[in-house]
Amino acid sequence: MTLNTPMPLTDVLSAYVAFNAEQGDVSEAQALLDDLLAVAGPGHNIRPGGSEAVSTAEIVRQARMDFVSFMEARHSVRQYDSNRTVAFEKIERAIRAAQQSPSSCNRQTCRVYAFTEKPSIARVLAHHDGNRGFGELLGGVFVVTVDLSHWNTVGERNQGWVDGGMFAMTPALGLHAEGLGACMLNWSAAREQDIKMRTCVGIPDNEIIITLIGFGEMREDFRVPVSARKPIDMVLTHEPPLR
Repeated sequence: MTLNTPMPLTDVLSAYVAFNAEQGDVSEAQALLDDLLAVAGPGHNIRPGGSEAVSTAEIVRQARMDFVSFMEARHSVRQYDSNRTVAFEKIERAIRAAQQSPSSCNRQTCRVYAFTEKPSIARVLAHHDGNRGFGELLGGVFVVTVDLSHWNTVGERNQGWVDGGMFAMTPALGLHAEGLGACMLNWSAAREQDIKMRTCVGIPDNEIIITLIGFGEMREDFRVPVSARKPIDMVLTHEPPLR
């Protein structure tokens, strides 16, 4: 298998069947493979998945950057150049990056509803209380959701919020990497307000709203609020005593 070439899902399951055959049991694995092929039907185009070969050198090469400086240059931006349109290619790249966010069992439960037309942005933000004073300057807004139908046990009742929170930060960083400003717009909304937003955007009942993200082209020069970061030893505890 060549580097970074994922195995088709059928190949992964076929390998699983072969492994179980060596152990003298193929029933469960073979049934899973048969069910998959039956659902896919003739001429199926099953998306790649399973595993891929990687190397430490290649990971380090692709990930090489001054990440601390990248993060220290990120701000919650509330001043935008409202005359400049955000290129859709930048939005696609930011969401493509977000698709690499970790998720429980790699279920990929998050969705993004993106709006870049001024009338659409205004209608969405009409149901949000925290954008006054800069919402009209935004070049776009994301509504980030999680599909709860992927969680089916009581032990997973909070996992949607966890996955959604991890996912939501990545498009904000992706927008930052594209040279755009972004600001998280908190969605701690009452039920009535949540219903109005769902109705406006067309969000189905099986999805929960995690947050909104406002974004746009930044002005050449502007000011941002600054909060001192806590000392690292207030955040990082190394080798606490175990009990």
